[in-house]
Amino acid sequence: MKFKQVRIKNFRSIGEATLDLDNRGLVLVEGINKLPSATIDKNGSGKSSSLSAIFYALYGELPNGDKADTVVNTKVGKNTSVSLDIETDEGAFTITRGRKKNVLTITTDGRELTKGTIKETQVVLDELVKIPKDVFLSTLYFDGHNSQPFSTLTDKQRKEYLETLFDVGVYRDAHEQTKLDLADKNTELTSINALIKTSEVRKETLTSNLTQLTQEEESFNETLSGLEKDVEDKKKVWEDTTSANKDDIDSLTEKGKKLREVYDTYATVNPRLSDIQSQYNTLQRDKSTLDVDLAGIKATIKSKKELMDKLSLSERCLVCGNIIDDEHKGKEIGNITAELMPLVEQFKTKSARLSELNAQLPELKSEVETLSTEESKRSENQWQAKSAMEEVASEIKQLESKESQLLNDVNNAQDYADRFKSSHSNLQTNLNSVINDIKQVEDSLEKEAKKQETVINEVSSLEKALMAFSDKGIKSHVLDLVTPEMNNTIQAYLSRLTGGSISVTFSTQGTKANGDTVDKFEIGVINDGQETTYNSLSSGEQRRVDVAISLTLQDILMRKSNTQSNMLIYDELFESLDAVGSETIIDLLKERLGSVASIFVVTHNDMLKPLFDNTVTVVKEENGMSIIENGQVKS
Repeated sequence: MKFKQVRIKNFRSIGEATLDLDNRGLVLVEGINKLPSATIDKNGSGKSSSLSAIFYALYGELPNGDKADTVVNTKVGKNTSVSLDIETDEGAFTITRGRKKNVLTITTDGRELTKGTIKETQVVLDELVKIPKDVFLSTLYFDGHNSQPFSTLTDKQRKEYLETLFDVGVYRDAHEQTKLDLADKNTELTSINALIKTSEVRKETLTSNLTQLTQEEESFNETLSGLEKDVEDKKKVWEDTTSANKDDIDSLTEKGKKLREVYDTYATVNPRLSDIQSQYNTLQRDKSTLDVDLAGIKATIKSKKELMDKLSLSERCLVCGNIIDDEHKGKEIGNITAELMPLVEQFKTKSARLSELNAQLPELKSEVETLSTEESKRSENQWQAKSAMEEVASEIKQLESKESQLLNDVNNAQDYADRFKSSHSNLQTNLNSVINDIKQVEDSLEKEAKKQETVINEVSSLEKALMAFSDKGIKSHVLDLVTPEMNNTIQAYLSRLTGGSISVTFSTQGTKANGDTVDKFEIGVINDGQETTYNSLSSGEQRRVDVAISLTLQDILMRKSNTQSNMLIYDELFESLDAVGSETIIDLLKERLGSVASIFVVTHNDMLKPLFDNTVTVVKEENGMSIIENGQVKS
């Protein structure tokens, strides 16, 4: 990765400045503070800020961890931005980060790689830079005040640092992912086991249901068989009875036909009886009428005669009540006589007619009686034939009724059998359903058993992988392989920095107080032939050890193609070092220029200035705003 240029605006004390980063050689970054209140004209000028802007652009904070509005220029108070141009194997990129309008953008060839949020864009930037913040701060960017020396890290921190540096951090990620995968698989296995248990319980329940339904089916078939036999038995009785009755019914039917013929013979009434009876009745009515009429006429005649007799003897008129004389009397008697004459004629005529009737009636009566006797005999014969017919019909009806009752018994038995069968119509469906359910459960159990076996194997494999990716696995093996190279490299640096008086040895194994060996990355220190500890060294000695470790780690980082850098930054590198130590470090840095195009060193030690190729000066003006002189390379 090549760092090309950084452009700074309202960042910390710097107002606006540009700093070229490529092909600068060994660069001294010095400072001048022109503020009247400045006690030392080199401190507080903004030297560190000019380079920490690079760190801020990459990681969103300062080397000391400050972030957010702490980077904003207090004089301006807004529009803080840092734009950093870099080149990687993937192309040229510009990273811009700012405050007081929060922004983080990544562009390449006019194309935006910026995501919807700063957090998402930071992920893209981290993948582009490929160097974690803490590694960057301990190798490419050595900050004497803010970088935590490798020697002071905990065992866990050292391992994580080396895992990242040696690209075995992937095993840590793999270890974490394997733990997650193992947890998922164990969860899946638990789920499968629970499902198998549930399926086994369900199969047990279904099997119990199947047994019960099978028993019900056997009972049903037994009962249905009995009912169907009852139907057949009743049908046999009906058929036998029908067959036996057929001859009797045929015989009775023939007898009925003959009786019908007899009945029909006596069915016709003699029409003569009706006529004679009608004549007789008519004459009888006429006689009765004549008897009444003659009696009435006879009484009237008698009444008239009596009136005439009374009138002949009476002195007064029985009609008008006046005294009657012979003339009047004769007149009245003549009137009565005139009235009697038609009555006498009527009496004679009716008496003659009555005589005729009296002569006719006995003959007609005798004929009526004869015909009536014959009719009574005919009616008697007809009734007897009808009664015999009815008796035959009754016998046939009884036989047919018996057959009908037997057929009704057959139908009732069949209906009962059908209703019994219908009431259990779902039995076979339920049986088939339970059998199908059992089959499905068994298929599911077989499938889950295969899955269980597969997941158990996967769990076993993941457990082995978890062990392989653990600290005692591949990572430990890798660290064991690289530790000798690290020891050789650091010894070479310490030989030049300390004249061989101090040696440092890296070890992946430690020893407990009881003598047991433990997996622990330790740093052993020997000073003047005596074993000691890092904390027992003087500050100058510690700085030499820290520089040697930093250079060693830097060598490892620079050998990786995807993290090679054209720039190194050292801030307050020479603190606690004497002139000899400082010059030795500068010699080592110059040797690095063969593989690194620019090395920026921030210091206020003017004694070292002649040793540098060129100088960048950060000047804080009297207005409190800093500028960078010689920031850009003149073409």
